[in-house]
Amino acid sequence: MKQLLLLIFALSLLCFVAAAQTTVTVTGLPQYGIALSSNQTPFLQIANSGSHAIAGIVLAVTYMHGGPPAPLKGFLVPGMVPADKAAHPLTIPMPGGDVSAIALDAVVLDNGTYVGPDVTRSFGEMQGAVADQASVSLPLVTAVSANDFDAAWTTIGNIGSKTPDESTSFPTIATARILLGQRAKKGDSAAINAAQKYVNLAPLTKGNSN
Repeated sequence: MKQLLLLIFALSLLCFVAAAQTTVTVTGLPQYGIALSSNQTPFLQIANSGSHAIAGIVLAVTYMHGGPPAPLKGFLVPGMVPADKAAHPLTIPMPGGDVSAIALDAVVLDNGTYVGPDVTRSFGEMQGAVADQASVSLPLVTAVSANDFDAAWTTIGNIGSKTPDESTSFPTIATARILLGQRAKKGDSAAINAAQKYVNLAPLTKGNSN
């Protein structure tokens, strides 16, 4: 999943710079109440007036040199773009390069559905990432009933110390590190809450937003 990026509130998209100075056409998903705008600034804004929070996005970026739209995928971790919060959009940097158009190709909603035209055919990769996130998070969620978190945190710590390879994916390792970071900054309750959000997304399915 080399192109899968993590989108983090208040932080820049990894490996992105705002470079294009020409007019860029942007398109959201109005049928789902999700708007994408730029005002021709170095930033994009995603405003959600739909009925579900947004957990992940896929942008389809078209460059002036031609070719099919390139997918840029990411998850909002550990937060989401809340439903009915159009007045408080998420701001992310504009993709760099000679961009002519950016479309919100698909979104992952908090009810575990994937909606949008998906012209970049990114569903399979996003579905796999959601499954990886859930598999890391599940031990922490199931530990709640037993009130015994030692084993779960040991497992998550071991995963977080790895580097991506054929046996451990980037989303798996990144999710472990996010949970560890939440625990360090905000305590066990915040980490468990984030883990529950990841578990709730799986299995990701295509469908409408109802």
